[in-house]
Parts: sequence; structure tokens; C-alpha cells
Amino acid sequence: MKAKVNADNSGRLEYIYYRYGSSVTREKTYNNVLPNLQARYDITKNLVVRGAYYASILRPDYQNVIGGINATDNGDGNTYSFAVNNTKLKPETANNFDASIEYYFEPVGLLSASVFYKDIKNIQVNLPKTVLSSAPQDVQEQIASAGYSAADLANPLNTVSSTVNGPKTSMWGFELAYS
Repeated sequence: MKAKVNADNSGRLEYIYYRYGSSVTREKTYNNVLPNLQARYDITKNLVVRGAYYASILRPDYQNVIGGINATDNGDGNTYSFAVNNTKLKPETANNFDASIEYYFEPVGLLSASVFYKDIKNIQVNLPKTVLSSAPQDVQEQIASAGYSAADLANPLNTVSSTVNGPKTSMWGFELAYS
């Protein structure tokens, strides 16, 4: 079923309703404490040191977790390219640390040096088209639950793309600024 209403004349009214296939209900609840601590110390009138720690979260895009599989026949009737919305995608979380030293010139101007470090868990990465049999287990399970056979899953010519959670990672960097 598909309905669409549009009206536009120096304003906008838009109503879109899509419903395809069967109804599926998914529910996720997030309870997160995200601390934030910032400090500043004026060594002199012109020299300032700053430090910060904060926790952050990046929830998956709605489009990535609503479920659904798009299977495209590669033209030979025997192989498929699957695009899978990953219903088991977890939010990405990070502990972030920042520090900087800033020197302010008279009457205007700035020279600063900053460093940062991020400790990231469940980083969300796009899985490019890859051989289906080497895809993460939860992605393969979603394809199997849609009715595709073990032979389809094992076929080395079948490919899949999806968004998945990567391993724990970290990043760091620095910035020098003059203005």
C-alpha cells in the first residue's frame, strides 16, 4: 500500500505512508549516563590550559535497524547480491579526552596546541560488497531467516552489503593553530 499527498504554495504540507509486506515490531531502549568534565586553568593572563573528558554515543541510523533484506538476482538465476539492514546493530560509544594550551596575543591573536584521544566501542562501519560466507554471523542469520537456503549462504558468488559493528578501536590526533 502506498499513499502520498503533496501541497506546496509558500508553505509545505506533506504526508507519506508506506507499507510493504508484513508488519514487524522492533523495540530498543537506551539508558545511558554520559558524563562531561571540563577544566580550565589560567596560568597567566595570556596563557590558558584546558582539559576535558566526556562520554558520547552514536545511535544507529533508523534506516539501518528497521530490518529488511533486498536481494537482487545477478542475472544468472543462481547468484544474489544482498543488502541487509542490520537489526542487531549496537550504538557506538566513546570515551573522549581533550587537552590544549593556548596563548593569546595582545591586542588580538592566538597560538594553540591541542591533543585528543578517543576510545571507541562498537564502531559502526559499512560492510562493502563482500562474499556472503565471510559476512558476520548475525547478517547471515538474517538472510537465512528470510528463507534463503544454506546453499545460498555458502555460494561463493553471492555477495552482501550491510552496516555492522566493528571491533573496539581508538584514535588520537593533534592540532596546531595560529590566528
